[in-house]
Amino acid sequence: MTPPAAGGRPWEVLFTGARDCVDKALLWRVLDEIHAEHPDMLVKHGACYPAEDEHGRRSEESADWLAHLWCLARGVPDREFPANWGRYGDAAGPIRNNAMIASGADECVAFPHPWSRGTFGCARRAERAGIPTRRFTPTPPLRRRTWSAYARR
Repeated sequence: MTPPAAGGRPWEVLFTGARDCVDKALLWRVLDEIHAEHPDMLVKHGACYPAEDEHGRRSEESADWLAHLWCLARGVPDREFPANWGRYGDAAGPIRNNAMIASGADECVAFPHPWSRGTFGCARRAERAGIPTRRFTPTPPLRRRTWSAYARR
């Protein structure tokens, strides 16, 4: 069992994962296990959500979206760190990930696919910042999504 967060604050989980992750069962199981140990928790994620369709619905093809849905289902607060693609271009993802890490966390959980440079980079930087980090291997999607399939805010 891990010690509780200091000062009575929530246990902060830095969540990073592949934007085309579809392994809801794995992500939710890991978050459920953390929640069982730390009922007062906060999930920090990059808010990289799939774009809405013409009916306002989103597919379940994004680790951040699956984490957000888990938070809604469990009544756990989440803090979004959306990348500012318009301002920073290709550097927006790493800038966002650095901001998540700088905000601090009690642990980091990472769900990379082999091609997930951003997820691997975020996990490495979290470790260098002294945040205990665990990596999980999600089932890969049947097809890789294109950048245009994701909402860029």
